[in-house]
Order: sequence, then structure tokens, then C-alpha cells
Amino acid sequence: MPDIGSKQHQQLSSSSSLLMTFTLNFGIVGLGGISETFARDLLTNPLDRGVSDVNHKLVAAGSSSDKKARDFLERVGASSATAYSSYEDVYNDPNVTVVYIGTPHSHHYHNARDALHAGKHVLVEKPAVITADQMRALAQLAQQKHLTLMEAKWTRFFPMLKEIENKVHSGVIGDVKQVHADFGQTFTGVSSDHRIFNLNLGGGSIMDLMPYPLIWVFSVLFYHPANKLCKPSVRGATCIKNQYGVDEMTTALLKFPGIDADAVLSSNINVGSISTLVVRGTHGELVVNDLPLSRPLSYEIRLRDTTNPNPDDQQRKTTTYHHPIPHHGMHWEADEMARLIAAGESQSQRVPWDDSVLSAELLDDIRSQAGIKFPAAIESV
Repeated sequence: MPDIGSKQHQQLSSSSSLLMTFTLNFGIVGLGGISETFARDLLTNPLDRGVSDVNHKLVAAGSSSDKKARDFLERVGASSATAYSSYEDVYNDPNVTVVYIGTPHSHHYHNARDALHAGKHVLVEKPAVITADQMRALAQLAQQKHLTLMEAKWTRFFPMLKEIENKVHSGVIGDVKQVHADFGQTFTGVSSDHRIFNLNLGGGSIMDLMPYPLIWVFSVLFYHPANKLCKPSVRGATCIKNQYGVDEMTTALLKFPGIDADAVLSSNINVGSISTLVVRGTHGELVVNDLPLSRPLSYEIRLRDTTNPNPDDQQRKTTTYHHPIPHHGMHWEADEMARLIAAGESQSQRVPWDDSVLSAELLDDIRSQAGIKFPAAIESV
């Protein structure tokens, strides 16, 4: 005989679970490629990634014209959302809880500041700002207004990156001594008026691509327990500029004194990448060769036979780990924002404000040592 009481209990539990799901209403400003990718991920079924506590809704998008905003919403499958011809209308929409900012880097600070002043929570695409001073100002404003602010370092929320952190931090490859992190993306054939070639828009590989190597270096070195959050320093940086004055290729050396390790970071917008991440330890290496570094799907651990006293003759045992990503992978940072807002938290433990400030400080220093100078207008606070 069927257990009717048990079925009723399951139905009630299911209903309670649905009632407990927190839905976050997003508005988007800046409707380029990164925003389109984010919007598509935003509208996927959370159950596809095993998430049931939060959900998302795209309720508004702002551009320079209603038509551009409407076309964007049609493309991403959110035709019922409101299309606006200005960013301010998105900020002032009472149905919008959080604003995702996908404008050019040069506009991030001012857009985020305006959204915060309007009382909206903010998820701002990386790099969140042009200078560290701008990030400090945004954090102070968010704190004053009791709002949630997070830099959209979406890769930080990948299950694979979290697994790599755990393995490296637990000593699987021994004491970490050196990290090489590279991200290159070819922009050949792109129109000369593209933002990547425009200093006035924060163009170049440092601001566009270097944040990804920084994310990985922070994960395995800065947040390593042995480092004790000791800040790294930029020991040197060099770049090759193109005819537009932006860096098309940059290499930087970071020293982490707290863990006695260094990191070589490189980025380029002309030749792409071959290998992306190598973490060298006293017992072996962790290697991410899967491209791109922003969204890899696998990694290897290569452990040396340390019983052989001759390092040149040590055999390596290689194990490969695969981590498929449902959809594109930007939904996890949206889930983080939803949980933070639902809990009344102002910042994320995965990407706290201090993390974004330090990232900006390092990028400031790398640009300075490499000889890249942006117009004062986009560095102002």
C-alpha cells in the first residue's frame, strides 16, 4: 500500500525548497560580447550545474538606443525584459536589484559608481577599474551604502580551480617554487578602431588579458596557506607596443616573499598561447595546457620519482583530471552574487575587495614598469 504521508511530506519538502530559492533580478549595461555570454549563462537552468538555492532573471538592458538594447535581449532569449536607451534608466529601474557592468575598462569605475549611488548592487567585469585608487573608492562607496560589490573574476568560481587550489595548497606537488601563467588571444584582422587598440578605452593586453594569469597566480601562490597573504611585488615588467601605443605583448615577474616563490606572467594580443599554466613544486608540476586560461577543462599533475637522487633521470607519473563546464561558466559568479545579496553580505570571500585592490595595484605597477601610460581622464577618481 502506498505511503501517502511520505508522498505528502516529499511534496511539502519540494514546495519548501522552491519557496527558499532566491531569485536575483539583473540589469546589464554595456552590451558587447562578454555581456552577451554572461546573459546567456544567466538564463540557463541552475539545475544543470547542481544549483537549487538561487536563480536569476534578466529584467533590463541599457545601451545607446532602444533598438540596440532590444536586439541584445532578443538574441539572448530575454525578450520580456525592458530595453533602455541609457544606463541611468537601468540604474533607476525599481525591478533591477543588481547591475552587471560589461562596458569597456575605461568606463567601469564611473558606471559602477553611478550604479552604487542609485542603490544597486554591482557585479563589474574585470578588470574592475583602471587604477587601484578607483577600486578603493568603489569599495568605500559600497561599504557606506551597504551594497554588494564584486569584480567579475568568473574563473575563480570554477570547481576545477578550487580543486587545483586544494591540491597545490595541500602539498601534492611539494613546496611551490615557481609559476608560469600565460594568456594570449589573437586580434589579427580586427578593425583598427576596436577598443583593444585604444588607449582611451584602456586597451592592450595588460588590462584585457593579464587579469587571467593573475587570477591563477593568486589562487596557487597568494592564497597558499604558507604565504599568509603576504603581498607580492613586481620585480620587473617589459612590453612591446604596437603602432597605436598599446601593449601587444607583456611579461612581468612577481616575487612572493611569504612563500619564497616567483611567478612569470605573460599576455599578448597578437600570437595567442601554446601553454597556459605551469606550477612547479619540489615533487613535480601541475600543468594546465587546455586553452584558454580563462576557461580550461582539464589539467595534469606530473609527479617525479624523488627516490632517484639524480633529478635528470627521475621518471614522472602523469595523471590527467577532466572538468567539463556546463554552458560557458559565467553562471557561477552570478550564483555567488545571489547568495551574497540574499545573506546581506557586501563582499565575496572568493573575490574580496582587498583582492581586487591588490590586483589593481599590481597592474598599475606592471603598466608603469612596462612604460604604458593611460590618459588622465580614465584614471581619475
